[in-house]
Amino acid sequence: MPTLSIVTTSTQRPYAFAQCQDYLARQSIVADKLYLVGEDHTDYHPRLGQIVVKRKVKKNEKLHSLCLNWLAVLPKLDTDYIAVFEDDDWFRPDYLKTMVDMLLTGASLVGLQNALYYNVRQRRFQKLHNQNHASLTNTAFTKECLPLLEKVCKHNDVFLDYQMWLEHTGTKAMRDNLENMDKPISIGIKGMPGVGGCGSFHGHPLGSIDWGGNRLRDWIGGQDNERYAHLFETYH
Repeated sequence: MPTLSIVTTSTQRPYAFAQCQDYLARQSIVADKLYLVGEDHTDYHPRLGQIVVKRKVKKNEKLHSLCLNWLAVLPKLDTDYIAVFEDDDWFRPDYLKTMVDMLLTGASLVGLQNALYYNVRQRRFQKLHNQNHASLTNTAFTKECLPLLEKVCKHNDVFLDYQMWLEHTGTKAMRDNLENMDKPISIGIKGMPGVGGCGSFHGHPLGSIDWGGNRLRDWIGGQDNERYAHLFETYH
C-alpha cells in the first residue's frame, strides 16, 4: 500500500483546529505521517502525533504565509501520497479514503468537483461548479507533484490550488463532491473564530441564506452541526 502524509497548515484558530483534529481522528483510513505547519508564534495543542513544523516569521516577508508554510514542509514530505486537510473545514469520515482511491487509479493529482462553502457567522452557503480544478482543501497528489507545488509557492500565488491544477501535465482525476446531495464529502467552512483565512469567501457574503441553519444540519448531521451553531450571528 502506498504511504500517505496529511498536511494541515494552521494559524491562530484554536477552535477550528480542535474540530480539525476530531475530523482527522475519525477518518476511515490512517495516514503514515501527519504534518502540522505554521508560524513560530502560533500555540498548537496537537493530540494525534503530528509532526509540528514551525516556520520562523521574518519582517517584510515577500511571500504569502500560505506559500511560506508549504515551502517549509515540502522538503520533509517523503511519502508516496500527500493529502491536504485544512484546519477550518469539514470532512466526511471517508474523505481521505475517497482521495486515496482516486490516486490508486494511477492519477497523480486528484480532487473534488462542485465545492461547497459555508460561512458559519453569516449562515450563508455557496455551491461552486468547478469542473477542472479543485480547492486546495479538496486536493491530494503524489510525490511527483512536489516540484510543481514548490514552483507555484515561490511565485507567491495564494490561489496555488488553481495554478497547480492549471500547470499540472500528468494524469488527473476528480469526483463529484455532491454525488450524494444530502451528504457532501467536504465543506469549506468560513467565518471561524481567530485569524481569518485566505482565498475566496472570507470577507464577502456568500450566495444563499440558510434560514434556520437547516441546510448545514442536513449536510453534516446534528452532532457536527452543534460545533458551529453557537457561532451564528445573523439571520436567527
